[in-house]
Amino acid sequence: MATGGSGALFDVSHSCSVAVALAIAGGFCLFGGIVSRRPAAIARRVVGVALVANEVTMHVRKYHEGTWSLTTCLPFHFCDYAIWCSVYVLLTNGPSVARRLLFEFVALVGSPLAFHGLLTPTLQPGPSAAFMNFVVCHGLAFAAPYVAFSTDSTLHLTSRPTSKLAASLRATARQIGFGNVLLLLSSVVNALVPGANYMFSCHKPNTASIFDLLGPWPIYLVVMELVLEP
Repeated sequence: MATGGSGALFDVSHSCSVAVALAIAGGFCLFGGIVSRRPAAIARRVVGVALVANEVTMHVRKYHEGTWSLTTCLPFHFCDYAIWCSVYVLLTNGPSVARRLLFEFVALVGSPLAFHGLLTPTLQPGPSAAFMNFVVCHGLAFAAPYVAFSTDSTLHLTSRPTSKLAASLRATARQIGFGNVLLLLSSVVNALVPGANYMFSCHKPNTASIFDLLGPWPIYLVVMELVLEP
């Protein structure tokens, strides 16, 4: 497991990172709807570009450090899916079926998991490039659906109040199916790459996490799915 810095969990750097992520999400929720359309669209794209730039710099840094590997650096963790789905939602426009599906995934599954990752980092908090990459990707992935929803009215629900329950059930069914497709994809990668544990489908992470509360393998995978789906 890589480490970055010598700080402690919820020290100043870690606490500030969590606070900034909450401030971004809260700020867009409070003010995104009252900003004119063009500045709102620019702000949404800035967040999307920041996610891409952070991912690129992270892979470049790991390559130069000699720590990049197929075992840990491929984009097949749940937060990786959340990041790239967020990028698509943030950098595109319109109410397309694909965009709505990915927005549902980011809002209902990706954002909560990214925030959990931000609260329980696998890197030691501290002033390091590795930790900055970590908090930027998890913090912006958490904030992404709030940014997108508050700056793009095409993502707002248009169903009648009497059909909201049906719409919620359909969204749940879609995300159960989509989540299982992603889990299957990551499991195939784990089978092909020796030592890989993407989406933690082979064993729990080595650091403290919510998985510790959900039972042994493979029970925690089933429980996690039940917990995550609304």
